[in-house]
Amino acid sequence: MKYTIPNIISIVFISIYFLVDEIFVGQIFGVKALGAVGLVMPFVMIGFSIIDVVAMGSSVQISLHLGAKKRKVASGIFSFSLILSFLWRAFVWYLGFYLQGKFVML
Repeated sequence: MKYTIPNIISIVFISIYFLVDEIFVGQIFGVKALGAVGLVMPFVMIGFSIIDVVAMGSSVQISLHLGAKKRKVASGIFSFSLILSFLWRAFVWYLGFYLQGKFVML
């Protein structure tokens, strides 16, 4: 349970950030922009969730290996998690760039 509390707090603050963001977008840019934010937000949350899963899982494994004095293994796990996070973001960016025209037509 002690490992889930920071994750829950993180998700709460991210949700508050998105709520405030939607309020500002709706007040300043109008209804169409608010609709666009509402359309994109689930995909952003999925991306944050996947990266959060990688970060939480890898941090536990890194801590276990550092505690066992296996610095090289811990370093490898850290490097792999960074590369995996970067590749996920690159994939999402490429997918968004490729599908940009299809979403604009909506």
